[in-house]
Amino acid sequence: MTVPVPPAVDPSGGRTDRRTAALLALGSTACALAAVLLYVVSVRTGAGQEVEEAVIRGAVQLVARSDVSFTGRISAVNVVTVGLGAAVAVVVALARRRPRLALVVAGVAGGSLVTVQVLKRVVLDRPLLVPTDYAEGTNTFPSGHTSVGMVLAVVLVMVLPLRARPWTWVVVGLFGATFGVSTVLAAYHRPSDVVAAHLVVLAWALAGAAVLVVWRGATDTTDPPPASVRRPLGVLVVLGVMAAAATAVMTVVVVVLDPARATAMRSSFFVLAVMALTAEAAFVTALLLVVFRSLSLDPTTRRPAGTSPP
Repeated sequence: MTVPVPPAVDPSGGRTDRRTAALLALGSTACALAAVLLYVVSVRTGAGQEVEEAVIRGAVQLVARSDVSFTGRISAVNVVTVGLGAAVAVVVALARRRPRLALVVAGVAGGSLVTVQVLKRVVLDRPLLVPTDYAEGTNTFPSGHTSVGMVLAVVLVMVLPLRARPWTWVVVGLFGATFGVSTVLAAYHRPSDVVAAHLVVLAWALAGAAVLVVWRGATDTTDPPPASVRRPLGVLVVLGVMAAAATAVMTVVVVVLDPARATAMRSSFFVLAVMALTAEAAFVTALLLVVFRSLSLDPTTRRPAGTSPP
């Protein structure tokens, strides 16, 4: 007679969902591979560099003609800001008696920012395949500014109770994800720099969640998930679809139907990049809302009244 083996149980009484952990680890790996592919296509090919140079020149033209400054939001988020944000996230996690969550979000914040800087300054380079005056031809992939904004959003939402996440994440997540759009508007970064920063932070966040699920499990009856995330998710999807549709229409009108208008291509590519990044930011935010909607990550160390340790 075969005796069924019960699922692994963590010390707090929550079941360790190894399938969830495996999916999170797979998602983290996919983000890392996507960043590598993006680097090869956007930085290591002449076509990729040419498109992004057009975006940068369009951004410079816009900044020169406009009285609107896009640098205020960028300068407001720096190393000090992310340090304070990470500290707040750690304090919230500890206040909720989730010490492992506090440790992991600190690791996600530090690991993301260090990875971005090491990749940009040590590991990766940018061959000069097309003429450029931007950043003196140095590598800017991935974007450090974008990673700071995204890290702030991710770590703060990871430590919130499940019921507080949906609408909070719409606001905080969009702030972090669309921060990269500001860097392109200000001609600080190329579009691929922004997307790569998102992928690095996503890879660390998903890996951190996988570690927590294996470490303690994702079951916590004291932290029930929201009944539905349809409305906040719907808002994000609608925003993403609208931006993606606008990108597709403009691509057809400008790039496909009238490719001879070389004088307008710079501004056209710039507008296309901004719309595409807006769509990407909305979909990234929606993805994380779906992934984290029911993961309490680190069940509380408190036990319900009347129970005894196993």
